[in-house]
Amino acid sequence: MKSSLLQTKLLFEVARFNALKMLAYPWELVAFFIQRFVGLFFLALFWFAVAQSSPTVLDFRHLIAYFLISSAVRDLTFSYETKFGNGVLKMVKSGEITNYLIKPVSTVPFLFFGFAGQTWMSLVYSALALIAGLIILPPVGIINYIAFIVFCPLSFFVSMSINLFVAIIGFHVVEASGIRNMTNHIIRILSGALIPLTLFPETVRAVVLLSPFPLLAFTPTYVLQNTLSWNELMRLFFISAFWAIALLFTMIFFWKRALKKYEGIGI
Repeated sequence: MKSSLLQTKLLFEVARFNALKMLAYPWELVAFFIQRFVGLFFLALFWFAVAQSSPTVLDFRHLIAYFLISSAVRDLTFSYETKFGNGVLKMVKSGEITNYLIKPVSTVPFLFFGFAGQTWMSLVYSALALIAGLIILPPVGIINYIAFIVFCPLSFFVSMSINLFVAIIGFHVVEASGIRNMTNHIIRILSGALIPLTLFPETVRAVVLLSPFPLLAFTPTYVLQNTLSWNELMRLFFISAFWAIALLFTMIFFWKRALKKYEGIGI
């Protein structure tokens, strides 16, 4: 028990140290927020033009609220461009991962808390985007907030699984950037981060909703913004819970298996 508390304290200290380290580079923080808001602005501009051409089908107010909240979900769950997985992938390729494997700590949590501290500005951005989305289009009732809170942890577990998948690629493939980019493109399309899944053809949408990808952006946003029947809410929950559990245990298994075959350098 005491050992677990010390490990947890160490992880938070690592996150705090990396967060304070980033404060030494204020212009990098400014550049980050400019980059994210400019990207969101042009995405909103594109969908504004689309909404203007189809005003009876698309409501721009709903669209901008959707993209603000889905963007917040992607950052809150660390699924945005799978940056954590990409960082671990680079460590594997350079041999730097060896320096962490020999430490008496759990490698993935240690690396994750360090990454979370280093990218704390993403959490600030996500909070601002979430608040803005809620102001533009407030949820109908308290059940929407509860559903959102329930689905976000499931989204986080799926996100961590996919990040681990990206990292595991580095143990088996010499040039992993292509697979990583392909994964990010698939996530961007099938998660609803680029196009809301409600605009997909009904048959395609039904198939995509059976996959884990909507949980990375669409599903938490959808349950927050819409009044759903109990049956639909339960169906989304069980699909999401299945993928969250199945993917997490699968990726942990393959991560441990990859480590057993890893011949490291860089000690």
